[in-house]
Amino acid sequence: MLLHGVDSRQSWLVAAFSSWFLFMACIGQRVFGVIYVGILETFHVTRQEASWPMSIIDLLASLSNPVFGYLCSRFSCRVVLLWCGFLGPLGIILCYFAADVTFIAVFYGILNGVSISGTLTALTVVLAQHFEKRRATAYSIVFTISALNTFAFPPLVELFLSSYGLHGTFLLLGAICLNTFPAAIAIASPLEPKTRSGSPEEAVALRDDCQQAAESPLREALKSFASLRFWVDSMSFCVMYLALSLYLTLAIDLAKDKGVDTASAVFLLHAFSVGDVVFRGVSGLVLDSGALSSDGVMLLGFVLQASALEVLACNANLPMLIIGSLILGCGNGLRMPIAGVVLIGDFGLKLLPLVFGGFALVCGLNVWVRAPLIGYFRDKHGTYDGVLHVVGASSFAFVIIWTARIYLKRARPKCPSRRIQ
Repeated sequence: MLLHGVDSRQSWLVAAFSSWFLFMACIGQRVFGVIYVGILETFHVTRQEASWPMSIIDLLASLSNPVFGYLCSRFSCRVVLLWCGFLGPLGIILCYFAADVTFIAVFYGILNGVSISGTLTALTVVLAQHFEKRRATAYSIVFTISALNTFAFPPLVELFLSSYGLHGTFLLLGAICLNTFPAAIAIASPLEPKTRSGSPEEAVALRDDCQQAAESPLREALKSFASLRFWVDSMSFCVMYLALSLYLTLAIDLAKDKGVDTASAVFLLHAFSVGDVVFRGVSGLVLDSGALSSDGVMLLGFVLQASALEVLACNANLPMLIIGSLILGCGNGLRMPIAGVVLIGDFGLKLLPLVFGGFALVCGLNVWVRAPLIGYFRDKHGTYDGVLHVVGASSFAFVIIWTARIYLKRARPKCPSRRIQ
């Protein structure tokens, strides 16, 4: 194995530090189900109001992705990660001074949303630069390790809430999240091979070529945004992220509504995490071994997601809620690491920073329906079951779409494609 370059030892070292960074950076998002209950008990607001910080996290994580796609191209992924590793924890720490939910929505929501946006964009790009043969495996390892935070931190945050209250919890949680910094220092893109020096005329010609090369990906990316496959990819992950964010926000309160005490309700998050972590690891191995295509993984993930949401909606006993959470975690884990793989397969590595920005922007559309869904079904009708049925029906629609996509690909005559280069 090479020491430096693509698929080298350095690549796996970068993957290890990427896992560390993502593990710490996503804690605020992963534990919001517990924070959500703390907000309800501390400020006595409606559930729709209490859900806004999580909605804003996902909104900003999507809206700012095109900006971070440009920043990763213009500067470096390391610079983006250093800033994001500071802003996210800062937003959590500042919530120590929160007097109402609006303060939490602004600082916990906005700064964490921007931080997660830059983190996912930069890590997706830097891992794609470092890996070629084992790209799916690298993605799955990084996202698998990062998901382990769901095992440790929800019970820890519940302990913080009972011992120090909501405001003390924000202070402790923010301090823990600052451990992103050491990992960010070690993450960098692979070194470019050195080029020989030339005459001034050659330098001018090289500059002109570089300007044309910089303009071409932008034009190609804009064309890609109008393609059907871009919207299928983007809306598929939009529905996946909608199910994920709703589950992380509502799991504890959903279980309490069905008669499960808070201490036992935490096991739903544990079950989800088991399925999520295991299948994140399985996803990359399945893709790199050729057992399933990325389209097949997407189809299977939506089958599991639709089934799990109906199990959660139609059952009130703890064992079935745990089973539903486990299945939902399996479906989420299968698809979570492969967004970059799907986009590279459809649009190529060269366009990834720009296409990923537009892709993430579309994924953020789910934010606009999340809080109204919660408010309509829970605050007005007294149950979350309607929320689960709506998202389950959307998931089933994408089962049909991905089945059709697989069928059309197999029916189409095979021809070489430049997009896989």
